[in-house]
Amino acid sequence: MVAASIGTPSPARSQIREDADTARASRPPLRSRTDTTGTDSLFRLFVPPRFGTLDPALDSTLFIPRSDFPWLDHRSVADLLQYRPGFVLHDQTSIGQYTSPTIDGVDWRGIAFLWNGRPLTDPATGIFNPSMAAPGTLERIEVITGPRAFLYGMNAAGAAVNLVTRNYNSNRPYTKIEYSESGYGYAQSEGTYAQNVTRRMNVTAGFQFQGTDGRFLNSFHEAWNIWGKIRYGLSERLTVTLSDYFSSTNTGLNGGVDPALSRLAFDPIQATVVNPDSYEKITRHDLDLTAVGSFLPDSAGITTLTLYSSFDLREYRDEEGSPTLNGRTVQLTNGVVLRSDHRSSWMGAHFTQTLALPLNNFLLGADAELLQVIGSPNIGRRRRMVGSIWAKDEIDVGPALRLAVYGRADDDLGLSRPGIGADARLALHSSLSLFGGLSVSSRVPNFVESYWTDSTVSRNGELRAERHTVGEAGLEWTPGERTSIRLTLSHRRISDAILILPLNQVSIFPSMLFTNGGTVNITDADLSVSLHVWHLQLEGTGTFFLDRTGGTAAGDLPRLWLYGGFYIRDEFFNGSLDIKAGVRGWYRSANRGMLFNPEVLAYVPNNTTAGLGQASTVDFVLEAHLGDASIHLIWENLPSISYYATPYFPGLDREVRFGVAWEFWN
Repeated sequence: MVAASIGTPSPARSQIREDADTARASRPPLRSRTDTTGTDSLFRLFVPPRFGTLDPALDSTLFIPRSDFPWLDHRSVADLLQYRPGFVLHDQTSIGQYTSPTIDGVDWRGIAFLWNGRPLTDPATGIFNPSMAAPGTLERIEVITGPRAFLYGMNAAGAAVNLVTRNYNSNRPYTKIEYSESGYGYAQSEGTYAQNVTRRMNVTAGFQFQGTDGRFLNSFHEAWNIWGKIRYGLSERLTVTLSDYFSSTNTGLNGGVDPALSRLAFDPIQATVVNPDSYEKITRHDLDLTAVGSFLPDSAGITTLTLYSSFDLREYRDEEGSPTLNGRTVQLTNGVVLRSDHRSSWMGAHFTQTLALPLNNFLLGADAELLQVIGSPNIGRRRRMVGSIWAKDEIDVGPALRLAVYGRADDDLGLSRPGIGADARLALHSSLSLFGGLSVSSRVPNFVESYWTDSTVSRNGELRAERHTVGEAGLEWTPGERTSIRLTLSHRRISDAILILPLNQVSIFPSMLFTNGGTVNITDADLSVSLHVWHLQLEGTGTFFLDRTGGTAAGDLPRLWLYGGFYIRDEFFNGSLDIKAGVRGWYRSANRGMLFNPEVLAYVPNNTTAGLGQASTVDFVLEAHLGDASIHLIWENLPSISYYATPYFPGLDREVRFGVAWEFWN
């Protein structure tokens, strides 16, 4: 694994042109204008190169390709992110729950989740739950951190995570099915169908089901994701895609275990959860119309325009009822009755233009977006129109030095918020490089931070935008295809940081104060290692916080986080069997952690008397490919260690998870 970081070299410009030229060359030549055999015979359907990417010049180290997904054990997109250095999860250990990624100390409020470049963040919650994205729909996950991240979104001060969907091009029917199951009623199934129905048109459809009874009371989850896409070639230079992604979820939100009231906190029967009867239902539509064309003489110049519209209904309930655990009715309530519906929508246009010159890679982009909270008992009715424009130019200064300069300007409520940055990479050798960068950008408060009101939320005035100054430096050594070592040192200074501070008032869920603090300084080192010797593979990541001052308590995240594994990894029997088998584990140092408020969907610094001690665990992993089929067998938490992953969500106990996936090309 190689870290996603600023300063990574872009692919050679000849390769970018080759991608586009190869796509053109794969099409038969145009017929004569006098040919009347039918329009469908003019050319075959083609997929524009790097469709949906944030930047066609992105190096392969800045994304997780679809081919790696089966080898990186995961249940959701959030699990895939933990394979990238710098990412630490607030893990709720159960599918569908709000597992929150942080990057170099910045929480999910500063991470922009994008869908083919357009934003996914719900205005009524201020976040996007990664569990709602089905990995089976994706071609790759682009992960951009460090100084350059702000370029790709208004709330991307920490990172931009772009989910790029897969585009099929097959005259034969393509079908893929996946299934996985584990203890406590966990099941996940997925299916995809795609085919070119004419020479110009491809149709793709699929579904994903996620479900679990949950290990603890009121941690059930059931979700359906259904998607469809029609791609049509209007001409040999222009392709149009219409897609719809629908999600429907029903999730129990118990807030974790209450250690003070639980006889045995790690026993599902004897543990007492914070809230036995709160849950949410989400109904969401994401509709996109995208046109991708190549109108310039240079075939590497790609123009993209996406018109999008999203609607989200979140129904939050805290009701007096009789919850069930493993089919057994439990008479336990908390005396709170709450029914609140949050309706929101956002729509806009996303435009990008790329241009590859002999010594330059140029990117220009613009966004216009209308954000609306149509109705919310806690936020009210809100409406905000925002516009953005950004540009980046990568320049080959010499044979060994590449320089990138970039800037972004956002217009929000009539206020202009500029950001600017630069980074460079110096190749000392064919396998050894140095890189570094610096940027200054802003993050504006979202609707939840500015307007949410209830008995658990306070603020001491109008919030101001926070200012991020990010510097990064590092080195990368890549002597072989599966061997690399990357070390990154970064420093972030946040002025007027928008803080969530704990309050000492009695309530079911943790109380909080939204406020602008002073200055927060975060310095950390990230390490990524991948070593392949003979049939053995060692891979891992690590994050160490050298210094954290200002803002909330420095102990809300572990100072040291390590994640990695040791495997047998190679092909056997003349390539018939491709296997990865071994052990993986993680370690985190002691910390206080963050408490979760499921009504506000916010993590609050833990101000209770009990923190989280250091913890680690080990899993057995088997991933194997046999022809068009793949299987995974994961024996989780082999030592059966009892630990809290997040205050106070018990980690997974020892259990076996098994799954299979199969592709059919007929």
